Amino acid sequence: MRKKIIAFLSVVFFPIMAMAQTYDALADWNASTNTTANIWQYGTENTPGGSFTLLPDHNANTSSPTYDLWDLANNSSINGPFIGFNSSGGTINAGGSPNLLWPSSVLQIAPGGINSATPEDTVLRWAAPSSGLIDITGQFTDLQQSVVSMYIQSNGLTIFNANYNGSSPYQPAEPFSLSNVPVVQGEDIDFIVNSGGTDGDDAVGISATVTESIPEPASLALLATGGLIMLRRRRA
Repeated sequence: MRKKIIAFLSVVFFPIMAMAQTYDALADWNASTNTTANIWQYGTENTPGGSFTLLPDHNANTSSPTYDLWDLANNSSINGPFIGFNSSGGTINAGGSPNLLWPSSVLQIAPGGINSATPEDTVLRWAAPSSGLIDITGQFTDLQQSVVSMYIQSNGLTIFNANYNGSSPYQPAEPFSLSNVPVVQGEDIDFIVNSGGTDGDDAVGISATVTESIPEPASLALLATGGLIMLRRRRA
């Protein structure tokens, strides 16, 4: 008598979804350091795509309404160039004609210009921590009555541009949505506001999110418990 045992093991494939990393300029605001080692950086350029210089000074307003700024040199009067974070939890009315209205839902980018003899471009920079594809979403908003040009540049090449012409206070938002933008590790995505030489009433808000594009799901073959079929054949 011989016994033959045949075992069938089932193989089950479970998809494993990769989690996309998201970087949010507002949520990731850094009041501690502003260096080239940071993913989000705050700086200036003399021309769009020109030499980037980090804003050196951090200043915080601790009385109500609270906010803090990375600026050029102890800029307590809220004059550009600076990038600021509204920590008050509401809208700051900074006065002016029209009033500068700064909600807590956006960073403020204020360019410099001829009026203050400072760089015309203020730059919010995202430095890619790894290579791959990214999606970029958000919007520029007019917080006063801006006359500015706005750019998004990938490694110095413009991939989005818009402008405000000062035709009215609080001009409509300029949204952006860019998909599958290729980057290599260390490459820069710059959100730029250019004053065009005069910086009166040029207060621009920005919300910006960079998300790594979701890769195709990986599949992992897992050996599952299969049915064990035993066939016995007896022979005389």
